[in-house]
Amino acid sequence: MQPPQARQLILELLHAPLTRAGHAPHDHLDLIDAGILDSIAFLELLSALEAHSGTPIDLLQVDPASLTTIASLVALLSAP
Repeated sequence: MQPPQARQLILELLHAPLTRAGHAPHDHLDLIDAGILDSIAFLELLSALEAHSGTPIDLLQVDPASLTTIASLVALLSAP
């Protein structure tokens, strides 16, 4: 998936949580630290990203703690 499409998908999936939390999206906003997602919502986001993008996300191959920003999620979905 190309980075612009990955970012758009992520922003679509995060629209409601970002709005509820009163945050504008930016690439380096930590979604967990900012209270936008809790651990269960984070796992649900990863599952939705996997389903919508067709890109498998293997949490044994990547540290979930490194995936808490929009930029890191875009990089994950855009990786070859």
